[in-house]
Amino acid sequence: MASRIKVDEITTVGETGNIVIPGNVGIDGSQGTGCWKLPKGTDAQRPSASGGEIRFNTTNSTLEFHDGTEFVGVKKDFGLDGSTAQKASTSALAIKQLTGTTTDGYYWIQHANFNNGNAFEVYCDMNEDGGGWTLVHTVQGSNGQWNNSNINSRNVNSATLSDNYSILGCVDNIKQSGTWQFMIGAGNSASWTKAKGGIFSASASASFQDSTPRTGGFSRVQDFPNSYFGNGNMYERVPWINQGSGNPHPAALFTTFPGSPNWWGTITEGRSGGTSYITGPWMSSSSGGGRDNYKWVWVR
Repeated sequence: MASRIKVDEITTVGETGNIVIPGNVGIDGSQGTGCWKLPKGTDAQRPSASGGEIRFNTTNSTLEFHDGTEFVGVKKDFGLDGSTAQKASTSALAIKQLTGTTTDGYYWIQHANFNNGNAFEVYCDMNEDGGGWTLVHTVQGSNGQWNNSNINSRNVNSATLSDNYSILGCVDNIKQSGTWQFMIGAGNSASWTKAKGGIFSASASASFQDSTPRTGGFSRVQDFPNSYFGNGNMYERVPWINQGSGNPHPAALFTTFPGSPNWWGTITEGRSGGTSYITGPWMSSSSGGGRDNYKWVWVR
């Protein structure tokens, strides 16, 4: 019969150094359902090691081992984490929920009914208000040559914050089921600006593909600085795509305006030649009088 020792703690006489198990002896924990607690510490707290040591790195939340030269992290394989075309996910939010990443940047997504079913890279914000935002539309400069033919799909394989871009035709795939959210910002530099817009909530049935202004199914979640709403500004509704059916302002292509009395609240202008509003009249009460060089739309 094997001997048994029951103790709460084992240490060396000097309470430092190593406890050595000589010979061909292992430690078997298979009879229990608990877990082994490994040594842990930051990058700066890494001990001297010669190979075979294992610890948990609290700096980057990674299991690591010493390979005889240095400590090497054990890479997590999350499956469809958007890291490659072969691991394409469905949205920034799906990637965020799977991996917990806080790294903004490019990730791969794929949907059977968009881009001929091919995977494509999107730009993702993994931090703003919890992250999980997919960039779906960038409007840049005047005379952007936007129209009903390219408003849903433009430069699909070149997601960018600094030039005209759209995957609006994929939003109904990207947005989460049930209540979903979108985020809009506007500014004059080619970097994401948390201003002149906000975070908004939309009902499950609401869609950017609506061809007439929708009533209801909309709420403001967070107002960004220098933001105004109502007549002469962003109207409180889910943006919709104007198909030109008797609309008094055919230049309002992707917009929140209700059809009258003006086309303020327009994200994307569709009139050839442009206007003094650059990307389209947005918020007349904001600084710059609604003349913004860039607008961005995100979805989760």
